[in-house]
Amino acid sequence: MRPRCRLAGALVAACAVLSAAGEEIPGGVTGVVYVQGDSLSAPWLPLPGAAVMAEAAVTDSGAAATEGQLTVGEHGLFPLIQVLEPGGVLRIISRSSSIHRLQATSERGDRVFSIALTIPGLEVPKTLHQPGMLTLTCTQPGHHLEIAHVLVTHHAGWAPTDGAGRYLVAGIPPGVRAIRVLHPGIGSATDSVVVTPARAAERNFYLIRADLPPAGALPEHP
Repeated sequence: MRPRCRLAGALVAACAVLSAAGEEIPGGVTGVVYVQGDSLSAPWLPLPGAAVMAEAAVTDSGAAATEGQLTVGEHGLFPLIQVLEPGGVLRIISRSSSIHRLQATSERGDRVFSIALTIPGLEVPKTLHQPGMLTLTCTQPGHHLEIAHVLVTHHAGWAPTDGAGRYLVAGIPPGVRAIRVLHPGIGSATDSVVVTPARAAERNFYLIRADLPPAGALPEHP
């Protein structure tokens, strides 16, 4: 019988479904991150742009990097979220013909830096020392919806969710491991999963929006 989770007004909760026949991804955890919808026809929606982190993961492709890149384009900032080691360098590159003024703020609301990107191809490197979540916002008039996030942490393994809310973190040592999903502006959730060397486990997360009534029972996942 698949588990069901009931939410009692919590900001964020996780309902985990362990696949009995996972994909052949050694030491892998995969799944979908959902966010509460605002209608009966769409009670749960896939959530892109979340970061999923696995305890003790050692995958090269998902390791917290010492260098990252944020592209400022005609249609916004990319990627929406990334993870850098403390002391890592974020290279901010303009691919837009418009002027963009970016401001980075900490979780406490303190301004970390601000820059102006005035010409296409301009690259500005920034070294990020303080652990925590940075929010980068374009403050140019008319560009206020252009937002990206950088999580500065020593965490070893992570993966972003794609446009369908799916993620895959590989290279996790066997055993019971903590899995955390984080989405700036919505919240985070942590659960555990039994990782095996033969097949990927499946772990789905359901995030509750604080601006909506409690969602009640979470749906069963096939």
